[in-house]
Amino acid sequence: MRELRNLVERLLILAPGPVIDRAAVVAALGAAQPGIGPALFSLPTLREFRDEAERLYLVRKLEENDWNVSQTAQAIDTPRSNLYKKMEQYAIRRPDEAAADD
Repeated sequence: MRELRNLVERLLILAPGPVIDRAAVVAALGAAQPGIGPALFSLPTLREFRDEAERLYLVRKLEENDWNVSQTAQAIDTPRSNLYKKMEQYAIRRPDEAAADD
């Protein structure tokens, strides 16, 4: 029962939209991206789990919107300034920007 509850919570956090479809369930189980499920579950605290889940969600949404912050903020129904703060908090940068800094 606890595992089912955890799965539902993950689906609510990580589902790409308001409808939870088969792809969202597969992704929440970690089958779509091997290693992510076990990596999330290896985190020792709920706070670390939530932070990492939020970071993964934001990166996925930014990728879906070709890293357009305005479109992503609109898609996830959050102010653009809040998305920028979250990106800074989690050190999220476009892959081409991150590579340029190296």
